[in-house]
Amino acid sequence: MSQTVKITIAAAGTDTGPFNLFSNADSYANAFETGVLKANLLAGYTSSAVPDAATVVRVKSNSVGCTNYVDMTITSPPPPSSITFTVNNISQFPYPINGSNGSASGTITNNSGSTIYIYAYFQSAGNTSGTINGDGGSVAGGVALTIPSGPITSSGQAFYSTNYETLPSNNVTVNWSLTKQDGFTNGATLSLVYSTTVGGTKIQLNP
Repeated sequence: MSQTVKITIAAAGTDTGPFNLFSNADSYANAFETGVLKANLLAGYTSSAVPDAATVVRVKSNSVGCTNYVDMTITSPPPPSSITFTVNNISQFPYPINGSNGSASGTITNNSGSTIYIYAYFQSAGNTSGTINGDGGSVAGGVALTIPSGPITSSGQAFYSTNYETLPSNNVTVNWSLTKQDGFTNGATLSLVYSTTVGGTKIQLNP
């Protein structure tokens, strides 16, 4: 699985480029893209090949005269202002949940003008083996958003709940809760995502 990230560099020397792109998902061992032009990075280059587990992208010059690099932290855009997402006691119950187990809760208000569909989302990050068990939650007191039990076979795997909660656009505030009890650390997280169609592209919900 991969994520789409816009990568922009502020400046580059005359002897730099083309560039290879790496990430911390595999400790910068293998480039996920090669030969990216300097002009594209200066203008803002969108890559859809960034590993799901990546939180840092390394832009490294591949020229003979210069092999310098710069590391950039990936930042997620906030959800649209018409979708308000809150977390209760975030200092005590961090979200996304990233410990071996834990819980979090809060509220969602959908006034986006369209129905949205909420899923639970598990990201395996640096874990490459083991079995997910017991992760899930609920929204609006509806169906259980349970991550299916299954084996992790490689880093950066994404697992979504089979069920989803439908939230109509009626500006009603509903409660959500999540519980992570899989025992995985090493960057693994449990959170909520939404899509505008059933099974469509899923967008991270962040406060």
